[in-house]
Formats: sequence, C-alpha cells, structure tokens
Amino acid sequence: MAPPAHGSDQGEPSTGRPLAQEPPASIMPYPEDGPTPKPTADDSTTRSPAHRLRTLKRTIPGTAVEYVMVYVPPGTVSVTNDEGEEVEVQVGPFWIGQTELTWDMYDVFVFNLDEQGTHPEADAVSRPSRPYIPPDRGFGHAGYPAISMTTQGAEKFCEWLSRKTGRTYRVPTVAEWKHAALAGSPGPYCFGDEVEKVGHYAWTYENSEETTHPCAQKKPNAWGLYDVHGNVMEWCRNGQKWVACGGSYREYPENVTADSIFEQDWEWNMTDPQIPKSPWWLSDASWVGMRIICEDETVGQEEQP
Repeated sequence: MAPPAHGSDQGEPSTGRPLAQEPPASIMPYPEDGPTPKPTADDSTTRSPAHRLRTLKRTIPGTAVEYVMVYVPPGTVSVTNDEGEEVEVQVGPFWIGQTELTWDMYDVFVFNLDEQGTHPEADAVSRPSRPYIPPDRGFGHAGYPAISMTTQGAEKFCEWLSRKTGRTYRVPTVAEWKHAALAGSPGPYCFGDEVEKVGHYAWTYENSEETTHPCAQKKPNAWGLYDVHGNVMEWCRNGQKWVACGGSYREYPENVTADSIFEQDWEWNMTDPQIPKSPWWLSDASWVGMRIICEDETVGQEEQP
C-alpha cells in the first residue's frame, strides 16, 4: 500500500543569510569532542576524518531536561529560488540540535514543567493549549520526536527557550537546514546518492511500521546529526513561508532527501473539531516536528584557551 500524500514536494528554499565570519577561538570555545557516531556493519562511521565534532550539552533552566547542540561550520549550499533557478547560498556558522526536538523538551513548554524555576520573562510567552488528544498518537513519548505542533507552536517554543536561556533559538532556514543535513555530502542524502543505504540512516515507509521512533537510533551524518532524513519532517523557514523538510516515516526512501520539501495543506488539520481550528496543534500531522538552531550558543559561557 502506498503511503498517503501530505502535500506537495516543492523546491522553494530560502535565499539564506550572508556568510558570517567564524569568531576567534577565544570567544567560540571548543568543547570536548562529542560521542563517536554509531559504527556501521563494517565498523566504519559516517564522520569525516577532517571534521572535529563539537557539541555543547545544555539543560533547560528549572528542569533536569538536557539537550545537545552541534556546531555546523560555514559553507555554501545549492537551493532553488522563487524563479525555480538553482543558486548557491552561503550559510553558517551556527549550532543545531543533534536530534529532532523530543517530547522531553516540548513537554516542559506545553505543561509548564519549569514553573518552580521559571524565568519571569519566559512566563510572558504564550504557551499551547492542552492537547485534546494524546499528542504522541501512542507512538511513544520519552526520547521520541515531538510531533503535530503548528508553526505557531514551533515559533513560540523557540521564543520561550530563548528567554529561558538568554540565547537566541529559532527554526532554521531551508538553506541552513540543507547545509547541516548534508554535512558536506554532494547529496541528495547525507551519505551520497545510493538510495539502498537510506535504511541505515532513516526511518521511512519501508522500515518504520508506520510510526515514529526514538531519536538517534539510526546512523548520524558526518557532523553527528541524527534523523535528518525520515522519522519526522522538520519545520523550516522559507522567507516568510513555512515548509517541512527531510521527509518522514510515511515517505518512501526516494522522498526523504535533503531536497524533500513539503507545504502544509488542509489535510494536516482536517479532523480538528474546534472552530476556529487550534493554532497550536495539527490534528492529523503525526509526521511533522522540528529541530532547533542557535547562532549565539556560547553566549555567557566562560572563555576557554
């Protein structure tokens, strides 16, 4: 049986932002090397020998919930502009979530689990209404990617986390996301163009059993990022427009490339009984999630030699 359609697979990536100069090491500390990527069947890994994995482990203030950010170096990525032309866009450097946003993190935002240690300004950020159905659809919760948030939910989560931490979090542009996902690969996947290898890196229609899976169970890309293909689509900004990138557990391997871009359509929220429909939850989009990005991840951190 073919997977259901969710919308059009279009290529209208953002024009990106100008290439930023990497700060000197004195203000951009080099954390300890992160965990070694999972080995393949032949004991090799996906990490490039020339790339040093740089990670920062963070904790949401007022909680014990941790998350890991990975450094992405500056680079150039090819995207399609509004005229349908392939253009080269310079992006980076920035830090990006090692995994898709998990329920462990999103629950803090949704259910006010940080109230005892709340930052006053963070209280002013609007939070989602309580979901009227189990938001994880019974797929799984702890360690699983958060799903079904609207673009408003994604944006407000980033605003809330920014106020909680004193750093600026947001969703990536399409160009930033593609650059991070490919990790230096020529594409269309983070490991090249051999579609038969997708199952080693991604949960798709062929191996997912039509459900999401815990983050970081498949092989990472060369920069240590997990699930950039499949599992859940990830919200990105395309100028003023929102799109979802990377494909999901409901797509065939051919549709989870770094160029797989989906626009929301009415079916994503078809069964929401509320009038007007919820601005926070997509009643039918169990395949869409998000990944956070930060440009000033080291703000407030002690300098290192």
